[in-house]
Amino acid sequence: MVPQRQRYGDMRYLGGLGNGAHGDAVREGIHLPEKVVETLRTCKQNLRCDVIRLLSPIFSVKQAFTLLELLVSMTIVLVLAGLIFPVYRASVEKSFQVSTANSLRSIGNATLLYANDNDGQLPGPFYSSFNAWYKQGDGSLGSRLYSYLGEPAPKTTSQEAKALGNLGNMRNRLKADSPVYLLNMMLIPANLPRLKPFGYAGDVPVTPPARLISLVNYKPSQTWAMQDADQQNPNLAGTTASWFSSLPKQPVNGSVRMNLFFDWHVEPVAVTK
Repeated sequence: MVPQRQRYGDMRYLGGLGNGAHGDAVREGIHLPEKVVETLRTCKQNLRCDVIRLLSPIFSVKQAFTLLELLVSMTIVLVLAGLIFPVYRASVEKSFQVSTANSLRSIGNATLLYANDNDGQLPGPFYSSFNAWYKQGDGSLGSRLYSYLGEPAPKTTSQEAKALGNLGNMRNRLKADSPVYLLNMMLIPANLPRLKPFGYAGDVPVTPPARLISLVNYKPSQTWAMQDADQQNPNLAGTTASWFSSLPKQPVNGSVRMNLFFDWHVEPVAVTK
């Protein structure tokens, strides 16, 4: 007969709760009472549940935000947006201003080259604004300056001269053929006769453009030749032109309008309404 100590095993088997005590006993040929086996299983299950219960808050991936955490997160996002947006807006306006300045410089240089090749006469005659489109025989600024701007020769169908446009106008215009710049069509200084520097195509008979030499007494460094076109431009107050509604509703360069002067320098001028 097997001694009771050998039959039920050493107490070290009972000390191995959750570590396979019953399995070890079986492998060594020791037969534990059914009651003891059931106790071991129950303890092992309880131990496993306790461990899972303790670790679940740490490893859980389904934790929900509390209302306070959500409000704090939203506040942080709004504060960051408030800091970043003005910087972003300023950088966009600056890029538009640079684009417009480059465009006007190119037009100024092309105008000078055109005048040198045409006995000092400015291009024209024009109406009071121009867009970036041109084609054969339309008398537009693009059809007269294309070769000086590095643009393709005019065709029978309209094409856009990139050098005559700018990013701000392209982004804010309401139609693709919206005017980009205004032309200064009439110089009215004190004690000097009125002068239409670019002529005027609407006159009968048509007024031809002036010569560069005639601008000397009209303070060319202080007199604008071309500037941004938008619906708030005071030079367009009261206009009934059909293209007015297609202009950008706001100044395209933010707080300034870019101006090309008759000495052919480009300068930003603060917006006045």
